[in-house]
Amino acid sequence: MKHKLTKYELFGSLAFPVGIMVWAAYKYISGSFALGDLAIHFMHRWSYIIVFAVCGVLPLLLTLIMRIDTSEHFLPRLMISLFTLAAVSIAGEFLDFGVMMIAEGILLLISLVFSGLFFHIARPVKLSGWIVIFFGNPSLVHFICYVMQMSDIKELIQQLNITFN
Repeated sequence: MKHKLTKYELFGSLAFPVGIMVWAAYKYISGSFALGDLAIHFMHRWSYIIVFAVCGVLPLLLTLIMRIDTSEHFLPRLMISLFTLAAVSIAGEFLDFGVMMIAEGILLLISLVFSGLFFHIARPVKLSGWIVIFFGNPSLVHFICYVMQMSDIKELIQQLNITFN
């Protein structure tokens, strides 16, 4: 039987899932105030619900029920997340908006692949720990929201019959 997680291990293991859940709830509620109701008008609003469940609740439950300790990987996860955020932000400053729409998705995919390989090859973890780390990855959160937002933009362009020359 696995040992009970200490307070330090719980904090390190649950920081990302809880942070993701708080962020998703904040974004959904703040969007609700902007639109005036809690109804889901756009696919992008669904992304916050999906992120809350898949990237927040699932890793949280796996950590608590299966006692998966990922606290020793907190700092590398934080560094990968911060470097990804910095890369996307810096690219956004130097690239045109149209190019950045594509580049953002590519940067997020690179981050997801790098993170997955890093925790598989450079700092190997058990499969259960790798799954918790993958699903509790802020880059995955950002990528899900990015894909859903692009879906809304594509639909809006088709509805407005906008053509780019």
